Amino acid sequence: MDAEKKVVRVGTRVIAETEEAFRKIKQSTLVVNRQIREVSGFLEKISLGSERIASEISLVATISEQATAQTRAVASSSAEQMRSFDSHLLASRIARRNEYEISVLLPDADILFPPGGTPLCGDHRPLRHDFPFRDIRGFFRPPVRFLPLAPPVNPPGRFFLRPSFIYRR
Repeated sequence: MDAEKKVVRVGTRVIAETEEAFRKIKQSTLVVNRQIREVSGFLEKISLGSERIASEISLVATISEQATAQTRAVASSSAEQMRSFDSHLLASRIARRNEYEISVLLPDADILFPPGGTPLCGDHRPLRHDFPFRDIRGFFRPPVRFLPLAPPVNPPGRFFLRPSFIYRR
């Protein structure tokens, strides 16, 4: 009988130890499962943050591309304006040099400049000129080959002549 009681006692102790070990395993499993849920929540937050960062990076890239395109457009238009300005400056220098040469070479030869700006020759027809030569008043002055050889005659009732200029009455 003592042996049976001893076996029952040992069996009860083994069962209690087994139940305690199973309870500890169950608690450990619950802790591990909770930690896994927390880690998966962190990973989800990291994933969402990464997606947001990627979208913001693509937005910044788009803005940067637009700014680069606008900068290129401004640079090309500035270069175009500079080229246009340089060519205009060169043309005005050439015109001024030609006018200076005309005034130095032919100081007495003058052309009629009515206020409208069209030069007239002796018979009062407008002179054809190939280049926009202008005198200091801003009227067109033709090249040398179109200068009249004789002083013009005043058209009756329209203009009267003063030295070197024609004025409307």
